[in-house]
Amino acid sequence: MNYFITDLDHCIIFPKKLKDTGFPEAHTEIYTRQNEPYRGAVMPNVLIDMIDRVADKNVIITARPFVDVDKLSMPFNYEYAICSHGADIYQNGTIIHSLVSETGAASVAAAYTYLLEVEKIQKANKEFSVLADEIGVVNSEFTGTPAYIGIKLKDESDAEDFYKQYNLDFLMSDSSFNLKLLENGRTLTLIPTTVSKEHALSYMLENVINKECKTPFLIGAGDSHSDMPFMRMCHWCMTPSTSQIMQQPTAKI
Repeated sequence: MNYFITDLDHCIIFPKKLKDTGFPEAHTEIYTRQNEPYRGAVMPNVLIDMIDRVADKNVIITARPFVDVDKLSMPFNYEYAICSHGADIYQNGTIIHSLVSETGAASVAAAYTYLLEVEKIQKANKEFSVLADEIGVVNSEFTGTPAYIGIKLKDESDAEDFYKQYNLDFLMSDSSFNLKLLENGRTLTLIPTTVSKEHALSYMLENVINKECKTPFLIGAGDSHSDMPFMRMCHWCMTPSTSQIMQQPTAKI
């Protein structure tokens, strides 16, 4: 049985913007958010055709929380969804497991408090500049506790300055937090080291997939460095030519 395990953004779907997406309209499927029909994305029909022909079951694996994934009217069905950077696992729209431990949730909450305190102190500094549009906590649907901190920078080039301004070295080096930093474009994520896409896929293999099929064949698709560990678990994988992975050939899978 073939399992197609794919990331969403910039991998099999691409933002629908006013500028040219690079895909002729006749060769793409346009899908929209159910509650925001003016927003959407495009998905090349060749990928839809491949999914239909090759995959027996589809697994979405994404940084998005499930509430965001569920809003999308996608042109293919999926049985499983690994969401929030691997924090929560869903089967047919129902959450079945979370990797967020009590310790991990406490670390995320403490780190968020730390960031707010640093920001309060920094704002008193005349040289302080607002580098992030948003710093927020995303909770696990399964536990209701903090799963990770999402930081949306104003610009991708602000990552290094934000790191220094908020002294993220302290957060990353202090073992009491036990957090890791993911960087993808202008999005930074602080997440417990025990939460990841590959850890969630390992759980699925042991508790779901291997029970459905004795010899599953895993086809992986991803575009960022944080996708590489789960892609290594697959028998065959692919990435867009413009992906973060391909832009840094020294970090090949």
